[in-house]
Amino acid sequence: MLIYANRFSVESTPSIDPLVGMIARWLSKRAGISISAQSLISNPSLRGTNGARVESCWANDHYPILGSIKLTHPDSAVSGRQWDTEIGIVRQDETSDIVCTLLLQIHDISTRVTSLPKVTRPLIVNDIMKSFVPTSTTPGVYIDSLDEDSVQRISATIFSNTRRFPIVIVSPTVGGTYGIDIERLQWLVIGLAEIVVIPPNANTFKIQDVLGSNYSAWRGAVNIVMPYFRQNDAPANRRILADELSILSDPEEELLSLITHRMNLPLSWAHISQQTVERERARRLTEAGRQSAAVSGDLASYTTLLQEELSQSEERIKRQQEELESKDADIAFWESNAQETDAKLRGERFEVSRLKALLQSAPIGASNGLLPGTREAVFRALNQQPTLEDALTIVAELFADRVTVLESAWNSASESQSFRYSSRALELLWKLATDYWEALDAGKGDVVARGAFGQAYAALESETVNGNPGAIKRRTFAYRGEHLVMTKHLKIGIKDSVAETWRCHFEWLASESRIVIGHCGRHLDFS
Repeated sequence: MLIYANRFSVESTPSIDPLVGMIARWLSKRAGISISAQSLISNPSLRGTNGARVESCWANDHYPILGSIKLTHPDSAVSGRQWDTEIGIVRQDETSDIVCTLLLQIHDISTRVTSLPKVTRPLIVNDIMKSFVPTSTTPGVYIDSLDEDSVQRISATIFSNTRRFPIVIVSPTVGGTYGIDIERLQWLVIGLAEIVVIPPNANTFKIQDVLGSNYSAWRGAVNIVMPYFRQNDAPANRRILADELSILSDPEEELLSLITHRMNLPLSWAHISQQTVERERARRLTEAGRQSAAVSGDLASYTTLLQEELSQSEERIKRQQEELESKDADIAFWESNAQETDAKLRGERFEVSRLKALLQSAPIGASNGLLPGTREAVFRALNQQPTLEDALTIVAELFADRVTVLESAWNSASESQSFRYSSRALELLWKLATDYWEALDAGKGDVVARGAFGQAYAALESETVNGNPGAIKRRTFAYRGEHLVMTKHLKIGIKDSVAETWRCHFEWLASESRIVIGHCGRHLDFS
């Protein structure tokens, strides 16, 4: 999995030795051994402690100088996971800037490694930025200001189809503060994105008039304007509202993850990898052999070398063309995937926020009118470990004006403590009390409302059930002196197993605008 990619340049120095020395010191700490700049250049492979390994490859006999340094080490906390940090260096001549590329990846030995990694950035990036002078072409070196005077200039940058980096627009809250640590964000995204900050006294309406609503930010929101995907397409944007930022434990890290999600692929294509350096070394050897053959007059060797190089060049061109043809499709897929993922995460965050607000409204030691166990149920749900009783408690508490849970439902949930997929059941019950209820309350009918569940909903029972009086009796529940036959149900699983199969039988009462849940547990018998 690709975690982080970057490409930036620093101003020219008399040699690359100071940069290599800094990388060597950083590697010494990570690998647990002493590494010098000279040993890093002269030794292609070095073994560290605790399974760490350092590999390097250089084409430094003449300009351009290319180098690739790779650190591999196991994860200290997650068994079966390996981290690869690869640093690429290229310098065209003795006066040119030094270009650095970075690639951070993880490799898991199998699908049993289920722990998801967090987005991170190697500390060597900050070390280089602090010790060397980044060039003006490196994004994020300076924090710009966006107001009525600068909006035209920044607009020209935003809508330039040659822009290859995101722009992060940070707006102040009504109180004049910011929902993120701007300086920390700068260090996280330097080399990846530009940051522009709207001052508290700026007129955001005038800014919006120039940039348009898609590319503006206001009331504490942060808007990430991505680079152009295709020349004639408008750039995509990701706006994170102040309310969303406030519930994030690390909003700067979240912004970094959004940026790397879009930029990792194109930056990885420009990375100076070990394969890149090895190809350059092979090309130089071929060139030296060709020159030697030309001087010696050995035309046969000269012709052979030309044919080999031509064949290799044709193969490289073919592969590059195939890669180029697939890159647009890759970016299009990830852009679409990012939109869908962001929308889902946004909904989940607001649900978490609502649950947290519920907890905060209930002081410790006071029931505050909550159902027994509500606080504990919410905590378990936030940790993805709810029971079916927790799911019913949360829905019954938060949607008491919409949902009634009968005693029979509580009993069936209690009897299904071993059910494994209660988080999924909670998700379906939440949709029952929100999307489904709202559609029916608006008079849209069951055919429309059921769309919230996909294949997890059934309006009727099978013929086996409908023709069996005993099965119908088990699906009949008493509510306010009436008997309701509940054939509508939500479902998970099909096995005859309490641990893997779940059914929730309910009925919609239009006269009360209320959903009544009669059963929430194992699959009801057919007889």
